[in-house]
Amino acid sequence: MEMEAFVRKACKAVGERLGSGFRVEARDVRKNNGVILHGMSVMKKGQNVAPTIYLDTFLEAYESGPSCRGSYRYVKRARPERAWTWASSGRSRR
Repeated sequence: MEMEAFVRKACKAVGERLGSGFRVEARDVRKNNGVILHGMSVMKKGQNVAPTIYLDTFLEAYESGPSCRGSYRYVKRARPERAWTWASSGRSRR
């Protein structure tokens, strides 16, 4: 599967699981060394800042066995909702 198709599929799956209170966006990020990483950002509605979860390694896991649903479990372990909760409360994660 091509990366772009996987990112679209992952964004759709995460968006469906989180529901209408969140916005899921695909992002391509060019790093300082010129490498482009493919990721997604998940934001609560009304927020405009979110971490990017890079999906490049998740594609490798997806192709080696687990379904997209299984890959979603890996993404879920990143627990992005914690970042949104902390960001909206104004507390530091340290």
